[in-house]
Amino acid sequence: MGLIRKMGPEVIQSSNGRRAWEFLDDNPDVALVISDVVMPEMGGRDFITMVRADPRFESLPLLIISAYVGVLGVAGLLDRGASAFLRKPVDLAELTEIIERHLSPIPPSA
Repeated sequence: MGLIRKMGPEVIQSSNGRRAWEFLDDNPDVALVISDVVMPEMGGRDFITMVRADPRFESLPLLIISAYVGVLGVAGLLDRGASAFLRKPVDLAELTEIIERHLSPIPPSA
C-alpha cells in the first residue's frame, strides 16, 4: 500500500470481499480496485462477478493479485472481467506500470 500511496491516489483497504463490495457500491467514483483472489466472506472471483454485473463499474480497472492461481484460473479471472493479473510476490515495477496505465487519462483521439 505504501507504493500506491507514494504514487498519489488515496488508498482504502478492506478486510474482506463483502466489505470491499459494500464500499464500492457506496462510492462509485473509485478509480481502481486491487483485489486478492482468496478473501474471507466473498472471494475475488465472486467480487469480480458482482463488480462487472453493475453497469456503473463496467470500465472500472480491476487488478487481481494472488499466489494461488494457475494458468486456467488466471484465464477464468480475466474472462470474468479482471483487467489484469499479477502473481505474488508482486514485482513492484510491474505493479507500478499497471497502475499508471489504468490511472492515466486517455489522450483525445486525433
